[in-house]
Amino acid sequence: MEGPLAPLWDGGGGYAGGVRVPACLALAAAVASCALSGCAGETQVRAFGNADSETAAVTVPALAVAGQVVRVASVPAALGDQVAAGAALVALDSAALEIGVESAQAAAGVASAQVDVLQDAIDEAGEKYEDIAEGRDKIADAKSAISKAEKQLKKQQKKLKTAKKELAANLKTVNAGLAKLKSEKSKAEKQRGKLKAQRKELAAALKQLPAGSPQYAQTKAAIAQIDAGLGQIAAGLQTLNSKLKEAKAGKAKLDAAAKQLAAGEKQLAKGLKTVAKNKKKITKNVKKLDDAEEELDDAIAELKRLKKLAKLAAGVSEVPVTLAELKVGMAEISAPAGGTVISLAKPGQVLAAGATAAVIQLPSGAATGWLAPEDAARTCVGGKASISADWAPEPILATVESIATAADYPPNTAATEKTHLTRAVQVRVAAESALPPGAPLTLDFTPCDKE
Repeated sequence: MEGPLAPLWDGGGGYAGGVRVPACLALAAAVASCALSGCAGETQVRAFGNADSETAAVTVPALAVAGQVVRVASVPAALGDQVAAGAALVALDSAALEIGVESAQAAAGVASAQVDVLQDAIDEAGEKYEDIAEGRDKIADAKSAISKAEKQLKKQQKKLKTAKKELAANLKTVNAGLAKLKSEKSKAEKQRGKLKAQRKELAAALKQLPAGSPQYAQTKAAIAQIDAGLGQIAAGLQTLNSKLKEAKAGKAKLDAAAKQLAAGEKQLAKGLKTVAKNKKKITKNVKKLDDAEEELDDAIAELKRLKKLAKLAAGVSEVPVTLAELKVGMAEISAPAGGTVISLAKPGQVLAAGATAAVIQLPSGAATGWLAPEDAARTCVGGKASISADWAPEPILATVESIATAADYPPNTAATEKTHLTRAVQVRVAAESALPPGAPLTLDFTPCDKE
């Protein structure tokens, strides 16, 4: 351990400016310090103890067969070094392990080469598909032309059906229009006949009436209205006759178009029949090519099956490589946690698997003290405590973590006037900052109210 906490505490004395002193002097110094600071008041409970001291041993991994030893090649760390987790501590001789990596890589290379050989065979067989592909290209061109023609014919057929449907609808509309025009013409002619009959009666009555009489004037006005109505009917009949003529002409055109559509429909059906025959011929030619290709497919399938097995074998062959590389990485032993190096193997030393290669003194965050039973009764778990020592520039706050349920003889380093040569209760506290592992210290507890 480097810095102000470098001296190792062995339980036989205390710290005084980095110089170890006997336990009795440490006790006297602590009491004097407490008297000066007023920390040992009647409301507080005092105990002496030590910071916890835990270590982590790093062992040699099993890098080869059971019982085989390995030599330490180098030691990157040194005793007393402060190291972080993962820091390199000891490097083992990895020459044999690296040879194992090369051997495994060579075996993996052979297995991988088998995959390439089989792939070359598959590629060579695949070249035989070229003749078949050429024949298929020719058939594809013919098939494309036939498909295009068929598509065009079907498109025309669809248009023809649509036109036929539209034509039927137009014929229906025209026929309905003709019927309506004929009906309107018949009604107009009947109306004209009625008006002519009424005019004839009014003309005969007008001859019997004296000129200048009111009846004469009224009858003459009625005849004028009838004449106007007859004129309108005559004009309407002329318009209806013109429309009837146009409708008949349109119907004649639609009838002619219907005949043309029927003729086109027959031609399309004939063309589609020819397309169907050509498609059958293409199907026969494709079947011949399929039969020729099937044997080649079987051969290539077998090659691919063998290649799959070879790839599996090549993949398995990578496992020894990974394991060998992992062992090379394990040859460098690193710190499992941060702390101080307190034990370390030496370069050239021969170690067996499981042997200790290094020991790390872990940072302490807890301390243990001893209280007389009556003082322990005044202390509670979760209560507050203060840690002081000559190595600490100022008191360190702490919390009571546990209190033993039975008294026992404390170590000499924890003896006080109350606990000397008598049983005491062990009390453990958790400090709010790091403590030097194993370092002596004074614990002042704030009594709790248990009422």
